[in-house]
Amino acid sequence: INELLRSFGAQFFIPTIDFDYRGGLRSDYSLEMRGANIALSGGIPDFKTSLSEGDKRTLAFAFFIALTEADSDLVNKIIIIDDPMCSFDLNRKQQTRTVLKRLYDSSKQLVIIAHDIHFLRNLRDDIQRTAAPTNIKFLRLKAVTNRYSDFADIDIDQECESAYFKSHRLLDEYISGNAQST
Repeated sequence: INELLRSFGAQFFIPTIDFDYRGGLRSDYSLEMRGANIALSGGIPDFKTSLSEGDKRTLAFAFFIALTEADSDLVNKIIIIDDPMCSFDLNRKQQTRTVLKRLYDSSKQLVIIAHDIHFLRNLRDDIQRTAAPTNIKFLRLKAVTNRYSDFADIDIDQECESAYFKSHRLLDEYISGNAQST
């Protein structure tokens, strides 16, 4: 976990973890930040006020990734992650892509739900740089009758193109006779 926290640029680490097996596996730990011990509940400084939202999410993500990567049957698992880069700065988003690529390479299937389409495109590009990906698919939610939702395919490159390139593409489609009504 500390190795993941370091790679994410976290300014804190877990000095020790104690395990308690009463009522199931539980862990008790504190954080160390700038030489100060931060208890998870109570104390000064405390967890609620010492860590930013991004730091809290980084800690939770590091626990999740460490647990997932330690699974001896990961190759047969489908991993679903909801908005893994929320509240992350640019470095942490890059590190998240690196970790997700490892999970993509190590698991049966990786499903990512996200709002940041540029993050997803960059992750796809990272995966394609090192391997021939199989079955990378992008879907979006769309409204259907009776206020329900359904999935629809999405062209991620088209969705991420700048206004300049979109205008250029539309003009090129018009000239070649392939213009779609928009």
